Amino acid sequence: MHDIIRRIANAVEVPVQVGGGVRNYEIAARYLGAGVSRIILGTTIVRNPEEVLRISRAYPGRVAAGIDAKDGYAAIRGWVEVTGVKAVDLARQMEKTGISCFVYTDIQRDGMLEGPNFGSTKEIARAVGIPVIASGGMSSYRDIEHMKRLEKYGITSLILGKALYSGKIDLKVAIKMGREPVQPT
Repeated sequence: MHDIIRRIANAVEVPVQVGGGVRNYEIAARYLGAGVSRIILGTTIVRNPEEVLRISRAYPGRVAAGIDAKDGYAAIRGWVEVTGVKAVDLARQMEKTGISCFVYTDIQRDGMLEGPNFGSTKEIARAVGIPVIASGGMSSYRDIEHMKRLEKYGITSLILGKALYSGKIDLKVAIKMGREPVQPT
């Protein structure tokens, strides 16, 4: 897998980030050494916060924490296990480790094309002082505009998935919208 990631990172001119299965320092170092610009830690942020600290200290600015949540609680192991840890509390704890940003996903919205959970995304962003990348449920240009209005709380970008694949959102239009100032309501 690392060879494939290395080939992708070397073949494209955009930054490449990798998440999923990055559970220890050795795996993180392999990906970051392969040309990946940022790794996203998920299960490890719940199971092994000391390892998160070790990785983020070794690679400042290149480590994100992926917080996947269901009903406000962190989900781990590919969303198989919902923990008893509140997502907002986990974010506050992880902020102290030196990670560069959060990728926040409401897993009940991801891939549903029904719109993101704006409330929980805003709650996470307001709870911490580092950037939050919104993920899960983006389905329309209206969703992009709404998320842009939350920029003042620390939401710096968003992830588009199924909306791109289904043709609901055109990537060029979304990028242009991202560069434009927020429209007054």
